[in-house]
Amino acid sequence: MMNMNKFAKIIAYLNIDLSKDKTFVFLTGCGRSGTTIISDILSQSKDIAKYPGEGTELWFPKHYPLKDTNFTPFFVDPQGFSKKAIRKNTSYVKRVFSAYCHLKGKKILQNKNVMMPFILDEARELFNNMKIVHIIRDGRDVSYSYTKKTLKKGKNFNFKEEELFLQMAKLWNLTIDQMDSFFERHSLVKGKDYIEIRYEDICKEPQKEINKYQGLINADLNKEVKLLLQNRNGKYHNAYSQAILEEATMIMRENLKRKGYL
Repeated sequence: MMNMNKFAKIIAYLNIDLSKDKTFVFLTGCGRSGTTIISDILSQSKDIAKYPGEGTELWFPKHYPLKDTNFTPFFVDPQGFSKKAIRKNTSYVKRVFSAYCHLKGKKILQNKNVMMPFILDEARELFNNMKIVHIIRDGRDVSYSYTKKTLKKGKNFNFKEEELFLQMAKLWNLTIDQMDSFFERHSLVKGKDYIEIRYEDICKEPQKEINKYQGLINADLNKEVKLLLQNRNGKYHNAYSQAILEEATMIMRENLKRKGYL
């Protein structure tokens, strides 16, 4: 039997738009911020269709996963990558999401994608009623986790580990700048158009953050939703030299302060 995701893509190729009366919610932020597990928690509702995977291949069909070694990877130049790699006919993405939501019989489509901060303007042109959840985690923990995952996958593009750690600090910092700039440029209202959820806060007081999300999407999560999250922060402390940690902190200092980490 054909799965719904494949069927949704066929509907999209037939140029059928089923977006009417649907709400599109995008969970995003820098990778390794807890976006996956938070997305799993926030999708537990009878009204929500959670799109399988991140849908990155929809936005960047020729360059995700990245196979061209001459193409600058996302974590090095997210803005340049996104500009060069984004699909020309982005309306296809909307049709896929809409069709999937329709096939699931839901009114809200939820999609988690950590590459989205750099294509938010394009997304807003497609989804004029979209809601955004910006998930934030301490940039030092993000940089550590992102570095270890990248090394494990063997896709470090000749970066040494400490160089990669600093590069991920730059990515986190740029992601925060990108998100805040987008909210400001479009005069989006916090609580109405978007919310911010800190990984540390949802680990400590999950129900409080869930209530924020329910208010944003105007829908309730299931009463039996699992709320337990384990805070895995702090591993970066003994991973690198003090000099490297200080350099990473300097890269992110202003945003670490603004987001309550310093």
